[in-house]
Amino acid sequence: MKLSVGPDMSYREVDISDVPNYHPVSLFSNFWFDKKGDALVPLRSAIEPTKIPAILPWLLLLEVVMIDGKQQFRYRLSGTGCRDIFGIDYTGKLLGEGLMPDGAEARKLEFQKVVETGKVIYSSSHLPIAERSFINVYRGVFPVSLNGNHIDQIFVVIAKEDLALETSRQVARTHQQQSRLSMF
Repeated sequence: MKLSVGPDMSYREVDISDVPNYHPVSLFSNFWFDKKGDALVPLRSAIEPTKIPAILPWLLLLEVVMIDGKQQFRYRLSGTGCRDIFGIDYTGKLLGEGLMPDGAEARKLEFQKVVETGKVIYSSSHLPIAERSFINVYRGVFPVSLNGNHIDQIFVVIAKEDLALETSRQVARTHQQQSRLSMF
């Protein structure tokens, strides 16, 4: 799927194998699938992002809400890395605020598809923010359920495409620190 998202911007779905192993999207994907098990999607209570601290800055949590009879997405959490690359804190805002209209529509369709199917979507694109459209990112959209009956929240992990090296260093440091602590 390739959607045009404004001038010189594109969106394309990718396979997880296209995302570097130590990119935050790949790290969260492994975690999500581990927690999912045989269920369609994992329970929200099973997802503890603090277990993989390297991804916390790149994490968004959105809730599915109905406003005037229409499905909307509200940001409950916006990691510091997301705020840095977006140039705005989306916490508490509805999807579309601060985005170019084409970009907002592309994200809405992407999120709706994840809610309807329960399947993760991985993508590569430029940011749909006019003054930051030069930034290339990988994105993973991961559905979760509060009660196991329906999908009512989604995690989005989004980070610059070239972030993998920095993240791998963070993961290596975390493992080294944990190894040192386990010696005592």
